[in-house]
Amino acid sequence: MQSPEAEEYWRLSDGVGNWVFAAVCLLIALVLMRLVLRERITLQGSMSYLLFLVVLGSMAVFPDATGWVAHALGFSTLANFFFCTAIAALSILHLRALITLSRVQLRTIALTQELAILAEKVERASSPAPPPAENAPERP
Repeated sequence: MQSPEAEEYWRLSDGVGNWVFAAVCLLIALVLMRLVLRERITLQGSMSYLLFLVVLGSMAVFPDATGWVAHALGFSTLANFFFCTAIAALSILHLRALITLSRVQLRTIALTQELAILAEKVERASSPAPPPAENAPERP
């Protein structure tokens, strides 16, 4: 039986699945950039997702370095490190989406209130003022 230090479980020669996954990450990144260029999504909102794709794609293209980092961080298998990284990145993306949604909700409430105030001002300005009462007693 081999010692754990002699085990090299992160070899590039283990298969071409790494390159297929890297190609999928690249394809998703190209679709993302196309959406940004067509202004379907904002660049600011997609930068963290693009960074996430770059990290995962780099992990697939450079499995030797990824394996070394995983081993240094105490992971026994490369798959555990990969999934831990993916879950952490998705958690960050989810938190970012929650923050963005909260800001949009607060802004929507503020805009609705401002619109109601402006509508009331326009209504008051467009309606004729009631004529003053001629014989009305004055208030002290």
